[in-house]
Amino acid sequence: MKTILEKQKLNEKPHWYIAWLTNQVILGIWETGKDNAEFDYNLVLQLRIFNAEEELFIWKNGGEYLGRLVNTQWNKDNVFIQLPFMWGTKIKDNKLREPDLGLEIKLGAWVPPSNGLPLRYRVENLFSYDDKSGNLVFTDARLTHIMDKQGEIIAPEVKNAQNL
Repeated sequence: MKTILEKQKLNEKPHWYIAWLTNQVILGIWETGKDNAEFDYNLVLQLRIFNAEEELFIWKNGGEYLGRLVNTQWNKDNVFIQLPFMWGTKIKDNKLREPDLGLEIKLGAWVPPSNGLPLRYRVENLFSYDDKSGNLVFTDARLTHIMDKQGEIIAPEVKNAQNL
């Protein structure tokens, strides 16, 4: 995994990251050029490092890690945008929690204000059409933003926001 991170040149702007580990999910801010991961790389199942301009997606396939970097804008005519909500309407012990369900997302150094919960994220889904069947086919997806519950974009530079 570190080899992929070293080979892929991310821009210098701060990025969000979501790491799906074998034992937890972490949302945090990734600063390019620093090894500031708040997790053990060996536990990663998927890692998405993203901002509005690019996304590095790394995933575990069997015993090896694969990755891809998207740093060009997709044709907006071929993009379906989703704005799903994340689990977590409460914050306790630096974790987004969903009471009574046992679900949580660990927060990195950044902690959102509770009046902006639940958080949302923006997904751009790239699609095309199958020539034979004419069916719509999704070919890739990337994360671009973290947002508050109203859909207002939260810049990754904001580390301990007090109000949104």
